[in-house]
Amino acid sequence: KYSVLIIQPWLNYRGAETLSYQLAEDLSASGVEARIVSLYVSDYVQNWVKYRFVILPNKLIQRVMKNQFMFLLGGIFSLLYLVMRYGKSFSVLNPHNFPTVWVAVIASRFLKKPVVWTVHNFPQHPFRGLLGWLYELVINPIDRYFVKKVDLVVAVSEKVAKEVYEKYGVTGS
Repeated sequence: KYSVLIIQPWLNYRGAETLSYQLAEDLSASGVEARIVSLYVSDYVQNWVKYRFVILPNKLIQRVMKNQFMFLLGGIFSLLYLVMRYGKSFSVLNPHNFPTVWVAVIASRFLKKPVVWTVHNFPQHPFRGLLGWLYELVINPIDRYFVKKVDLVVAVSEKVAKEVYEKYGVTGS
């Protein structure tokens, strides 16, 4: 039996994040065990979705989510910890939004699990201003490295598949 660990940095009731928990529900309905690893899940989403989330304790979540810099520093390591701890029992690691591809690829090397990246939209980085500039200079090359290590890319549209190919040189199905 297959099982999928969906990796999403945070879940609110909006946008691409909605697709992540809809995917989990659809997988579960088809007999595939699906869970979501996330640093933050809004109360509304927790009440709406029927399956379990793997999340960090509240005080740590609040510190990480208060600003983008802390998220970038602490969020990646926190997500990696959760995936390494809970990912052993899943068949596939399924990252979604930045920086979950990094987390999934690193964890996959230790857990020996395939990584299937679900790409919802572009741009894949949420940063503006100084952090946006740092992203382009430092983080973007690292991001390209990790994306090339993904086993399969699933793009939600032909447009997104084309953008993935143009940015990373990998084909999205």
